[in-house]
Amino acid sequence: MKKVSADTITELTASAATVAGAGGTPPTTEELIDKVRASLRAKAKALSASGQRAQETAPPSQEGKRTAFDISYGDAARNLAQFEEILANVPNGFRLVPVLYTTIKHQQNAQIYSQFKSHVRPEFLRFLAREHAGELVALGICQKGIRQMALGRKPVDERNRPYAVNIDHIIERFGGGKASLTKEVDPQMPPGSAPTHLTNHFANLMLMPLAVHDLKNQLNELQGAANTPLGTSKWVLMIVPETGPGHAGYVAQPQTKAPIVAPSRGNSASSRPSGMSALQKTTGTASRLNRLLDEALRTEGAQNINLAPMLESMASSLKDAFNDSATRHHDFLSFQKFYDGRKFADLREKLEALPPVETAKLRDTLQWLDGEISRRFNHGAANRPPADTPFSQP
Repeated sequence: MKKVSADTITELTASAATVAGAGGTPPTTEELIDKVRASLRAKAKALSASGQRAQETAPPSQEGKRTAFDISYGDAARNLAQFEEILANVPNGFRLVPVLYTTIKHQQNAQIYSQFKSHVRPEFLRFLAREHAGELVALGICQKGIRQMALGRKPVDERNRPYAVNIDHIIERFGGGKASLTKEVDPQMPPGSAPTHLTNHFANLMLMPLAVHDLKNQLNELQGAANTPLGTSKWVLMIVPETGPGHAGYVAQPQTKAPIVAPSRGNSASSRPSGMSALQKTTGTASRLNRLLDEALRTEGAQNINLAPMLESMASSLKDAFNDSATRHHDFLSFQKFYDGRKFADLREKLEALPPVETAKLRDTLQWLDGEISRRFNHGAANRPPADTPFSQP
């Protein structure tokens, strides 16, 4: 596979469609932007009209109460605002590009992830430390982190804090079509390595800040990419890395709005107010979800286990724990220690094996929390009231 980048991904994904000629002539970026914007606006307008009709026919006792239509309209309006925000803040070194998204089976997606986690990821980390150390330093990873990567381990800073980075499949595993179903020997893997899925080849991987990775997923979700019927194809607008002198496309370019170092944790207080009970609940929920994901990934894939209730509970408990700790400095440090810890980082990685549509609410919560913690880190630890408006948190 040739290196996947903003210059090659349109052609590569068009040729990976499981049905020849699917998708037709690729649209331009501008055409896709207009299409997505129009779709989001139409949905908001339709829901607004439905909500108005429901309000006009509602019984007197229900007047003035928020209805399901009101909530849906709020979600649609927020989606449109998020889309415009993404357009205005494309990360440095990335470009919005048309990508043909061709879905595969959930079981196949889980198998590809299992291969990536057990065989590909450690070798890719070693490859980056060996061949692209300069770009890792530019991104903000210290020498200790690079030494960890040379051993096939996730990078940590001098204080053993994990960096907020993730290895991204540029062509999505779940939407890679034939690239996800075809195995070949990756020439960049060590000699003698077994064939791997093309979407797991180094040419399709990039180490990027977690905030950029979440933004890419958010844009995909706004377009319903993962809802594309099995075996069919859909053109979507995707955030794709650029390549050029000094930027081979395996490590993201430095980002001013996506810090990759966790804020300082400080010392925890020995006495815990009420916020800690919410954190304890969150910790327990995370442990149970971790075990459930392990079971799902060991069997036929996540589709055989109903994960929805636990994913919903995880999103709710994370917001509760953060809001309970946000105005108490010591409690916030404890929440941050949990959130930045290795166990929770492992949980976030396992979520990548699930179809994005199933984890959308939890991903939104994680993206919101990433932003809140980064803002608190950048502007000091001043007391901050809990977020309580529908547009400030998922």
